[in-house]
Amino acid sequence: MARSSSLQRHLDRAVGVPAVRALRFARKRRPLPSDPQCIVVIQPTAIGDAILSSGVVARLKGRYPQAALWVLQGASNAAAVAMIDAPIQTQTVPFNRPHKAVAALRALKPDLVVDLTPWPRATALAAQLSGAVCVGFDSENQHRAAAFDCPVPHGCGRHEIENFAALADAVAGPAPYAMALKRGWPEPAPALPWDRLALVHVNPGGSQAAAKSWPAAHWAVVIRALAERGMQVGLTGVPADAAVVDAALIAAALPDDQAFSLVGRWSLPALAGALERARLVLSVDTGVMHLAAALQAPLVALHGPTRPGRWGPVSDKAEAVLSPHPAAGYIQFGFEDHPDASAVMPALAPEVVLAAVDRQLARPYGAPNRPK
Repeated sequence: MARSSSLQRHLDRAVGVPAVRALRFARKRRPLPSDPQCIVVIQPTAIGDAILSSGVVARLKGRYPQAALWVLQGASNAAAVAMIDAPIQTQTVPFNRPHKAVAALRALKPDLVVDLTPWPRATALAAQLSGAVCVGFDSENQHRAAAFDCPVPHGCGRHEIENFAALADAVAGPAPYAMALKRGWPEPAPALPWDRLALVHVNPGGSQAAAKSWPAAHWAVVIRALAERGMQVGLTGVPADAAVVDAALIAAALPDDQAFSLVGRWSLPALAGALERARLVLSVDTGVMHLAAALQAPLVALHGPTRPGRWGPVSDKAEAVLSPHPAAGYIQFGFEDHPDASAVMPALAPEVVLAAVDRQLARPYGAPNRPK
């Protein structure tokens, strides 16, 4: 649902809310199974959500090692789910087609279904109609709690990883929470000067991509400053990001040996290998930012529509900078709009980002958790 259209989101609320409310009178809540043989996790959303919630999957497998553990993913986050450090089975399911999602769930005959999404009613209904005991978020004003046997409070006043920690505690018992991604990814081609390479990710994904983007002129200031500091700058992205990346490079007007496009060159695992080796990573709020944080890359994250305290990088090697615009932080779930959305990110000055860059570059490079 994270990649759904505004029409689909409207239908999800208009149809899903009364459907979930009707469930309040249709059944009684059941306790968690003591010995589940099949557990299904619903995580059809974006790369960043899959990374932040990876700890839930790992905790479930640790609590119920005998159970077959399935993750039902979306097409947009399948590569991220494959990076989770736990023995799981996966299936790509179109949750925007509820009848197919319910059929996929029922075919697995689960004892327990855990819905990791915070707002769609479609996933909550699919979980309930699976016939299994189901757990999911009771999110503010999202009208989902009645669908679950065990609704877990979800708060917008805390980081999303804290919400996932609460869900993990509910289904697997209290324990410290951490993201669980595989580490030590192979070095990708082409060979690059990792100790003086800055990887820059300029284009966010999702329905609020335009609002989360930083102007090309601002990127140009930072890219030129990185080159002046002796860095080579590689701009990452998928083929669809090419126009945005090219605009930043054209504005920077640097030779190809100082700033260049890496668009379409790397799969997500290859990008992980690059993030583990790079001297510095700069990213807007998107899945690459969360991946860099999970892999403990030296990171500067640019925020505007989202607050770092709600959606920022979770890493002691990361620094988040936030736009000073009064509307900053208006996104809580991911779909919200604001009349001043287009002004939020431009208000973040390049000088603020460069100050964070210099603090990162002052740190030693080559920590043990970064392959050489």
